[in-house]
Amino acid sequence: MSIPSPRDEKLPIGAVILAGGNSSRMGLDKRFLPWNGKPVLQHLVDVMGDIADRLVISCQSGERKMLAESPSLSLKKCDPKIVEIVQDSRSGLGPIEGLRNGLRMLQPHVDHAFVISCDSPLVRIDLIRFLFEQIEDYQAVMPFINEKIYGLTAIYRTDVVETIDEQIEQGNRQIKRLALSLQTRLVDANQLRLHDPQLESLANLNTMDEYFLWLERANRNDERKPNR
Repeated sequence: MSIPSPRDEKLPIGAVILAGGNSSRMGLDKRFLPWNGKPVLQHLVDVMGDIADRLVISCQSGERKMLAESPSLSLKKCDPKIVEIVQDSRSGLGPIEGLRNGLRMLQPHVDHAFVISCDSPLVRIDLIRFLFEQIEDYQAVMPFINEKIYGLTAIYRTDVVETIDEQIEQGNRQIKRLALSLQTRLVDANQLRLHDPQLESLANLNTMDEYFLWLERANRNDERKPNR
């Protein structure tokens, strides 16, 4: 299967941005850190809008109105049928709760979704396309590097919601446990580097040092792009 150019057309998928973390190590709300002249969360909304038909922003309980009405974001201008915000229905479960609610919102509309945490602004559309091409009959496709499964930069079938429900009810909240319970295709670093040579799509902004490091790298990458 040939790989399309990065921005030629959308894929028949939805996207879930997990935006419910506490930013405890950062010390600041990472969703609103500046990135290319806009908040990190808005940057990811724009990137996902280039590739996905529908987008769900998953946040903690009580944050929906704040995000929807934030003057720093442009969510008010988005079509509510295309960009939706969903709150955690249960607190304290971590990212698996956001994953569950995001996939449930998308399930009536699309068969697959790309899931990304809001602190991964360097994600590449080329990599998303590649992961989607690997789904075939699997329930999920995830990067797998140095024995680590990246379940929050991954493609999921939206009908795995029932499996997530069962896992939560059994007290299992780890994304790794979910990956092992699904029919998951794991993609190694050599394959991923063909579409993201530095594996920047897997980088997270957990501390201010990491934020400044990756922001500087992103700015250097932009400077290297040819003028159009």
